Amino acid sequence: MATVEYDPNRSARIGLLNYVDGEKRYMLLPNGLTVGDMIESGPNAEAKLGNCLPLARMPLGTTIHNIELVPGKGGQMVRSAGAAAQLVAKEGEFATVRMPSTEMRLVPLACMATVGQVSNIDHENLKIGKAGRARHMGKRPEVRGSAMNPVDHPHGGGEGKAPTGMPPKTPWGKSAMGLRTRRNKLTQRLIVRSRHAK
Repeated sequence: MATVEYDPNRSARIGLLNYVDGEKRYMLLPNGLTVGDMIESGPNAEAKLGNCLPLARMPLGTTIHNIELVPGKGGQMVRSAGAAAQLVAKEGEFATVRMPSTEMRLVPLACMATVGQVSNIDHENLKIGKAGRARHMGKRPEVRGSAMNPVDHPHGGGEGKAPTGMPPKTPWGKSAMGLRTRRNKLTQRLIVRSRHAK
């Protein structure tokens, strides 16, 4: 690995790789990988920090990130700063993976994943500190619904500090508490245990 770099489009750090054939590529940086470390990618790679290999070749209990959902499509899950999943079981054509949300999910064994935890684990402890810094990040002010008029928000109006008067809603009237938004019948069967399970 050649350099560790900041990426404004993601919470994790990225690393520049110099391949043996002279090609250069960026990768999501695993926690603990430093400049000068050698890493491998492919079905014959060893299951050590930073290496990318199919789930079928990994020992059970391995901490992984940047997991593919479809073989060859590229990593889609567990990519934010400090995130890590765990390979729990292998059965038939699928591996069971424990996600950071505690959800248990089946992933095809042919899918690739990177060994280790995503870098920048202190990202969740970051305090923005002032409104100006939030503005520099592209975040605009957000007005509370209860401070609006009834015409502008379901929580608006009332004398003094009135309660919401009804279950929480968005400004467009959609329920804002406990509403399930997942609607994907194709991959629903691959979720062994939901993160919402009691």
